[in-house]
Amino acid sequence: MAKGGGPRHNAQMPEQELPPSASAGILSLRAFDYDLPSALADLVDNSISAGAKKVEITTQWAGVDSWIAVVDDGLGMTDKVLLEAMRLGSTSPSQVRQPHDLGRFGLGLKTASIWACRRLTVLSKVVGGKVSVRTWDVDRVVAENRWLVGDSAEGDVALSFAKSLGGKESGTVVLWQKMDTLYSGGRKGELRTRESYNRDLASAFRMLGVTFHRFIEKDKDPVVIMAGVNKVVPWNPSVSDPAPQSYHKSLLAFSGETVKVSTYVMPYSKNFASSTALERAEGLLGWNAHQGFYVYRNDRLIVCGGWLGMFASQDHYKLARVVVEIPNTLDIEVGISVTKTSVRLPEGLRADLEGEAKAARAASLEVYRNRGRKVTTSTTNTKFAMPWQLFEKDGRFYYLLNKKHPLYERARDSAGDANAFSSMVSLIEQALPYADIAIRNGERPESFPRPYEDAGSAERKKVLKEVYAAYLSAFGSREKALEMISKTPPFSSFEEISEL
Repeated sequence: MAKGGGPRHNAQMPEQELPPSASAGILSLRAFDYDLPSALADLVDNSISAGAKKVEITTQWAGVDSWIAVVDDGLGMTDKVLLEAMRLGSTSPSQVRQPHDLGRFGLGLKTASIWACRRLTVLSKVVGGKVSVRTWDVDRVVAENRWLVGDSAEGDVALSFAKSLGGKESGTVVLWQKMDTLYSGGRKGELRTRESYNRDLASAFRMLGVTFHRFIEKDKDPVVIMAGVNKVVPWNPSVSDPAPQSYHKSLLAFSGETVKVSTYVMPYSKNFASSTALERAEGLLGWNAHQGFYVYRNDRLIVCGGWLGMFASQDHYKLARVVVEIPNTLDIEVGISVTKTSVRLPEGLRADLEGEAKAARAASLEVYRNRGRKVTTSTTNTKFAMPWQLFEKDGRFYYLLNKKHPLYERARDSAGDANAFSSMVSLIEQALPYADIAIRNGERPESFPRPYEDAGSAERKKVLKEVYAAYLSAFGSREKALEMISKTPPFSSFEEISEL
């Protein structure tokens, strides 16, 4: 006992290495937040970083024996490099990356693959070398509770790829087998059908065309991604026919690096060159899903739409797209996830991007409100211009007719029964079908016609004459009356103004 009666403690406890449990660790890796598009994209990242100009994705559906292979013509890996590449966390996240490098955590190949399958086989060959093979088998690791990496191709499929790769100059094959994640999840807990599997695969291939569109579209040395016998088609969110309006380009300084920002507003639906051009610009998930930010890292798309938690997606802002280009030197600062599907913006950069987003949304709203027509502004007093006035009470918005509009006053004064006129106006105001308008506008906003869109010239002339008479009475001047008409939508767009 030490003085004072207390227990004696060692001055320093010996350090002990405490490696993670192999069985628990490898099963935990299967819980990463991947889906098929992001898992395949992680493999394509590696191929592009290895200098591949052609990436082929092949698959065979055979229930529990189904497989997917990603084959590239990149530089390949020696046996030593391949062994290190199979290590979890093979590269430190803090290590400086080459400008073209699409990796960061040294996890993608392993986590994406182990999420998708229980057996990962990687075969690789460098120029002048032999085919090297390494395998992670989840079932073996769990059974042995050891991080055991295999060094041979097992089964006819893997042996076939080994033979094929042996006849090439260089390249890498990533083979997924025992794909329980991808063939499970059918109805009533049964295996998925081949049709269901193929639908997901086709959707994933389309998403690869979005994620890697800049590499596919390159003028010099483009990357060809093959989905079976078909080329993956690129989709560029800032390209349309006609071209989108480019509202703003800026360079933001952050943490000693430069972030490029470009804002675009897509054309209004009726202005597209064709229905095909409209569908193309709409994107895979529809207009509302594709509004917002597009965050690129080294030309590889990380975030595909949405407002990064800044705003809710709403119909009137669906034409706004904000392209943000971030160098890989800012990976840690912007919080790019291991799965490369999300970012977590620091406050300083977030505040700057929020300002860019607000400007893009405002521009989208103007195009949307005016159905793609150019908007002109004037300092002229237009208090009589709009027939409706917007009011707010207790947080609720409502519209009333503008009782000071000259045409309203003219109609009121010429009405034979003042009470009947007043009651009719009140009925129009109170029975305005707000809910129905909101629902229809949300579902098919382009289906609403512009005012007098289907009216003939004779009807427009008739209305113009009444408006002109009202303004002439109010202002006492032909010039002022015509000026007011030219500032009053929708009459300002009527060609018949010249005939007044």
